[in-house]
Amino acid sequence: MQEVRGGSVLVRPLQSVLQFPRVLPEDAARYVCVVSSLLGEDRREVTLTVSTALAVHLRPQQQVVGVILYLVLAPHLRRNKSDYETDPCVFSHPQKVDAGTATTFNCSVVGGGVTGTHLAWLKNGRPLTEGARVSVLAGGEVLLVRAVRKEDRGMYQCFARSGEESAQSSGELTLGAVAPELQSTFIEQTLQPGPPVSLRCAASGNPPPRFTWLLDGVVVHPPEYVLGSFLDSAGDVVSHLNISSARVPHGGLYTCVARNMLGAVQHSATLNIYDGQVVASVPAGPPSARLPQNLTVVAGTDVFLRCPVAGFPISSVTWQRAGDILPSHLRQRVFPNGTLLVRQVDCSSDRGEYLCSATNQQGQSAQGRIYLDVMITNEERQKSQPPEIAPFQFPSNLQEGMRAQVSCSIISGDFPISITWRKDAGPLPQDADVHEQQHQFVSNLLFGNLAARHSGHYTCIASNAAAVANFTARLVVRGELCGQLQYQVHCQGPSFLDGGTSGPLRPVPTSGDAPLSGQRLPYADNHLDES
Repeated sequence: MQEVRGGSVLVRPLQSVLQFPRVLPEDAARYVCVVSSLLGEDRREVTLTVSTALAVHLRPQQQVVGVILYLVLAPHLRRNKSDYETDPCVFSHPQKVDAGTATTFNCSVVGGGVTGTHLAWLKNGRPLTEGARVSVLAGGEVLLVRAVRKEDRGMYQCFARSGEESAQSSGELTLGAVAPELQSTFIEQTLQPGPPVSLRCAASGNPPPRFTWLLDGVVVHPPEYVLGSFLDSAGDVVSHLNISSARVPHGGLYTCVARNMLGAVQHSATLNIYDGQVVASVPAGPPSARLPQNLTVVAGTDVFLRCPVAGFPISSVTWQRAGDILPSHLRQRVFPNGTLLVRQVDCSSDRGEYLCSATNQQGQSAQGRIYLDVMITNEERQKSQPPEIAPFQFPSNLQEGMRAQVSCSIISGDFPISITWRKDAGPLPQDADVHEQQHQFVSNLLFGNLAARHSGHYTCIASNAAAVANFTARLVVRGELCGQLQYQVHCQGPSFLDGGTSGPLRPVPTSGDAPLSGQRLPYADNHLDES
């Protein structure tokens, strides 16, 4: 007989020994020893259980962007036996989930010997509290967090204990890019002039949002207002708007806007400041108009216009556009507080200046102005009609000292349309004798006192979202020589006025009988006729 070796097993038949010089996890099995002779045989069974080092694997699922889960696994293994050779396998997987959706931690255990394994979960070093959104499933192996929120961020640990051994693995749930969400806001107030005022907004989000404050749609700035922001213990950004002494112009609709890379949220409320003391014998002061406002909106959206007038109380507000009292169609509505709503804003019919008049109980009023500009999307731009310019020309036989005008009329094309002028391929020069007048689709050039410098090529350029169009006309201004000769020049470069002799120039006397002298006078002409 001889010894037999097979993998990690050594069989010594003469000693009736089955030896494992280096036991491995795969050696765990049921072994049968068979003894036989001429008189029969006998057998015995033995089960070998291999205890391995306890290890924990924490695996999140990879999903989509929103709240980002960075999983850093750092197991800490306490061993009581020095002959364990196998180290635990550890994995690190970044997990990304959508804010408001569910996410899971999966805790799997390897090893642990023959005794049962107990699993426990911790969050930020404390036992995890289960609830409606947080559950431990599958015998402790799965941690489910439903509708992930800001308060769910932190360090999660899965602890495994088997007999005298224990191991753990941890993962950190941190917020990635999250859109702002308002946590607290201010309310409407009505005050007498004089006391200080403080308005407060708080918002969460990642990156931390930045705040902007507006009064009746216009951004406010120091030193009239004191603005400040800070990060509180919960990680929210808190912003304040402070007024040291409230006055009538401080009244109006205040808006706080919290914005980061993923979006913006806002809140608005009215601060009413009385026009003087509200006493029967002391009448309120008149409303006061704010500076004209420019407002840009996207075509097809709804817009609310608030009359830019300070004063309280205001008894009535009326609106006009292009001389028409509003509302003038079904898409417009004026609310009892004077706000004008324009639904599904249209480029051609809604763009322009809006005039409002606010009147108090004493009949005193003030007017405010808002210019509404309308932008169109790329999809709408493709549907837009390009501008078309009606041909135009300057009058002929214009001379120095005369007056002239030319009109560039856009006969078709979707609004908004921009009209500009150029002269000789360059910008229109600044000139006291040249004035431009623009209307909705017409631009006029007015020349009050024509001179030689006005001669040239004038180009009208009309552009809208669809295309750019242009049309060019030539202006020729003829001059006078000392009030005695009228002349035309057909040349390039220096010419001569040659009295009484043959040549291309034939001066014609306009008054007097004296003969012309034959002196040749050099003359560099800038007044060209149309040929």
